[in-house]
Amino acid sequence: MLAISPDALREYLSTLLTPVDAAVLTGELAQYLVDAARSGLAPGSEGWWADDEALLAPWGFELDSIRTPVLLRHGHQDRFVPFGHGECSRATSRAVKPSSPTTTGISP
Repeated sequence: MLAISPDALREYLSTLLTPVDAAVLTGELAQYLVDAARSGLAPGSEGWWADDEALLAPWGFELDSIRTPVLLRHGHQDRFVPFGHGECSRATSRAVKPSSPTTTGISP
């Protein structure tokens, strides 16, 4: 990820991108994502591993304990995270206010 180019990033993600997502993952946005990955991974990969570990263990709180409103944008065509995950979050927490465009993937 540290040496990837914007074009290589787009190719790497090609099987996960909907046509809508592929259309916006160009130019400045692709470069921004590459720069963000480089910046985030520059100190090491520990944070990336910690994110993955968070998927395997309780977070230390329940979603239904969240009281601050949360806008959850999740496109129906998202290939990264199944749409049902967002629906589950919405059903679990009264604070989640969904926005679920039917024509988008991960991009708004």
